[in-house]
Amino acid sequence: MKPESFIDYFRARHSWWCKPGSQIHDDLTAFANENAQSPDSLGELYMIFCTLHGIAPKPNAGSAMEQ
Repeated sequence: MKPESFIDYFRARHSWWCKPGSQIHDDLTAFANENAQSPDSLGELYMIFCTLHGIAPKPNAGSAMEQ
């Protein structure tokens, strides 16, 4: 998984910009890099990230990005 894929997935779920240089962008990038070889799906990693950062997960609106 590339950090950009994870950030795009997060953006799609939350409608946040996550601009480069922002804390959320940095946190998402670090998490994605740490989990680059994870067998978990983007959706599962998203749930883990949200739980670790105290963010309420948003429902998936049938995103084609779910892998």
